[in-house]
Amino acid sequence: MDIEVLLETHAGGRRRIDIEAGLTVIEVKKDLRVGRVVDDALVQLAGYVKARTEVVRQRYVGILTDGADWRLYNLGEDGKLHEVANHQVNPSEPDVEALLKVVS
Repeated sequence: MDIEVLLETHAGGRRRIDIEAGLTVIEVKKDLRVGRVVDDALVQLAGYVKARTEVVRQRYVGILTDGADWRLYNLGEDGKLHEVANHQVNPSEPDVEALLKVVS
């Protein structure tokens, strides 16, 4: 099955989705450990997931990552993102198989 991957997809206004693959929106940040990066990114990601879900009329999921920390979210009936899985990549021994299990 081929999945179309789109980079910097227009999301209305001056916003752009970093990566869109299938029914998944991926928001990439430099470092999720800094300040309010996660809180701000989740607001942004929630907006993208909600908008895509409404337009396509299918359930979208969101991923927030800095390349080492991978967090998978789905949109609850309450309209908020809920973390359903996460994975920390060990830079000295990356486990691609474990990451693929989390995001698939």
